[in-house]
Amino acid sequence: MINLKYLKDMLLYEMKRVYRKPMNTKLVFEDSYETNITLNKDLWRVENNIRWWSSEKQFYIDSPKTIFIKDGLLNIRCFYNKKSKRIESSYLHTKNKNNIKYGSIEIEAKLPDTNMKDIFAYIWMMPEYSGSPWPLCGEIDIMEYNTRFDNIINTNLHKVDGGIKIKHHCNNLSSEIHKFRIDWWENAIEFFIDGKRKFTYYKSKNNWPFYKPYYLIMNLAYTNSEIDKNFDTTFYIKKVTMKQKI
Repeated sequence: MINLKYLKDMLLYEMKRVYRKPMNTKLVFEDSYETNITLNKDLWRVENNIRWWSSEKQFYIDSPKTIFIKDGLLNIRCFYNKKSKRIESSYLHTKNKNNIKYGSIEIEAKLPDTNMKDIFAYIWMMPEYSGSPWPLCGEIDIMEYNTRFDNIINTNLHKVDGGIKIKHHCNNLSSEIHKFRIDWWENAIEFFIDGKRKFTYYKSKNNWPFYKPYYLIMNLAYTNSEIDKNFDTTFYIKKVTMKQKI
C-alpha cells in the first residue's frame, strides 16, 4: 500500500532540493592518516577487551596489533591471535568527543579483502544521548559491508518500524579507496558513494528519531560460525571528515 503522506513529503523535498543552496557547514574535525603517525585519542575512543552481539565472535581490543597507522592509512585489523586463542579486532568511536546534529560526514575507505564469508566492516552512527532502547533511538549506517557479497554495500536506517536497508553495487571495494558520505538535513538523510547521491530517506511525521546529536563508529566484525585459525584481514581508512550544519 502506498504511503501518500510519505510520497508527498518526498516530492516536496525533491522540489526544494533543486533550488536550495549547498549545505552551509563548519568543520568539527578532519582526521587524515597521510600525516598522522598515531591515532588521535582526543578525537577517538577505542574500546578494549569487550565482546559485542552474540553473533559476533571477535573480542574488541585497543592494541597496536589491531589498530595502527601504516602507509597513510588507518588499519583496523581482525585476526585470529594464536597466543590468546581468540579472534581480535578493534572498535573505535567519537562518543563524548565529537558528534553532530545535522551536517555531513565523509569517510574514505578501502574494504577488507578476504575469502572468509560474513566478515562485516561498519561505518555507522548512534545517538549521543538517548532515553529510548534500540531501535527506537535510531541508527544511521553510512556503510555496511559483508564479505559474503562481492561488490555490494548496504546503507541502512534503523528505527521503530524496522527502518530501511538499501543495497548498492560498487566495484573494486577491496582494491581501491572509495568515499562514503551522508548529508543529514532536518527533513531527510542523503547517502553518497564517490560523490554520487545513491539514496535519500525522507522524514516521516510520526517516526523520525534523527533529530538529536549522533556520534560516529567504525569497526570490523567476525560473524562466521567457523573459527579460522589462519584468519587475518584489514579495513583501511584514509580520511574522516565531520561537519556540522549551521
